[in-house]
Amino acid sequence: MNIISRCRRTANRATTLAGSACGFVLLLLLALPISPATADTLQLAQADAAEVSFWDSVKDSDNPAELEAYLSTYPQGTFAALARIRLNQLNARAESSEAAVQEQADADTESAPVHECDTLAADPYDANRKAEGVPFEEFDAEPAVQACEQAVASYPASPLQYQLGRALWKGERATEALTWFRKAAEKDYAAATSSLGVMYQDGDGVAKDQARAIELFRKAAGQGDVFSEYALGLVYEDGIGTAKDEAEAVKWYRKAAEKDLPGAIYNLGRMYEDGRGVAKDDAQAAELFHKAAENGVRYAPYSLGLQYEYGRGVAKDESSCRMVP
Repeated sequence: MNIISRCRRTANRATTLAGSACGFVLLLLLALPISPATADTLQLAQADAAEVSFWDSVKDSDNPAELEAYLSTYPQGTFAALARIRLNQLNARAESSEAAVQEQADADTESAPVHECDTLAADPYDANRKAEGVPFEEFDAEPAVQACEQAVASYPASPLQYQLGRALWKGERATEALTWFRKAAEKDYAAATSSLGVMYQDGDGVAKDQARAIELFRKAAGQGDVFSEYALGLVYEDGIGTAKDEAEAVKWYRKAAEKDLPGAIYNLGRMYEDGRGVAKDDAQAAELFHKAAENGVRYAPYSLGLQYEYGRGVAKDESSCRMVP
């Protein structure tokens, strides 16, 4: 501690300025003219004290943000090298912890047997499901919730956590569903991340936030989630929460269509039919409408019928016109 700091602290005690050694030094300093060099020295001493105080407050912290704050304030500071070492250690520890969590989650997933939760609540569009899957509008929420609660109690694996969230969501218990989707999404379970995106998009169980929804759809799509690829197609086709971009919509519809998602197949056909985001191609549109119709897309037979009625991309054949309500 320099003499200026010692004297400042002593002056705050009950001792008088004139009756202490520090008082004598301060009186001497006050009696002397202060040169520019002396002023700079005093300012440097004060700056050093502030930095030391800042460093003392963060040096043992486990919060990387606090060390980053020190480095932002004192990028060339006395303790900058130590701060960077500490920050690297914390980041490495965090990465190791995340890897351990994921490894355990993978082990839980592998060890979990096919459970009644899988047969009652698996998502047919979840690439990691262990059973065939049940469309959302078709399964019974109450028995699925009971089965999935039992399954998660025994095997806290991501697919089962996601399926419990799905069952709760079907039972109109959105807030509880959100909790389980988040648990699975924290383990990078793509279907859960995608479902969170839908909840943010619709404001179901959480404040509506389209930007957050798109962020989640992009993350899940990057992990190969087919529904998120389809959702991004819708987002960009209609400009929902972002700039309209039909070429981007085509890109995402195509990715989902290549994985045989019926809705994406049909929407890609529409884009070819209208020449939106892609060169107009009636033959390609007719082919996609035919495939979508075979996969049960309600309006696909009607669209295909129009192609035949007007001979667009296919030989004209009015007898092949088919319409649905």
